[in-house]
Amino acid sequence: MKLRGIIKFYDSEKEFGFITPDTGGSDIFFNRKAIISNAPPATNNVVQFDVSKNRVGRVSAINIEPIDG
Repeated sequence: MKLRGIIKFYDSEKEFGFITPDTGGSDIFFNRKAIISNAPPATNNVVQFDVSKNRVGRVSAINIEPIDG
């Protein structure tokens, strides 16, 4: 099941940012490569995404898709 959230911050030069999930809790890191869209991410965009943990337990958003509206 995909989560929903809003892009809180995005650094276009370094190509990373943070998503604030609708469910609350901590902001979730993402890398530009995790976005399934040709459109560049922007602050306040509404998105849906999956969450993944790396081998040291850090959480990041993956399979990020913009939501229209």
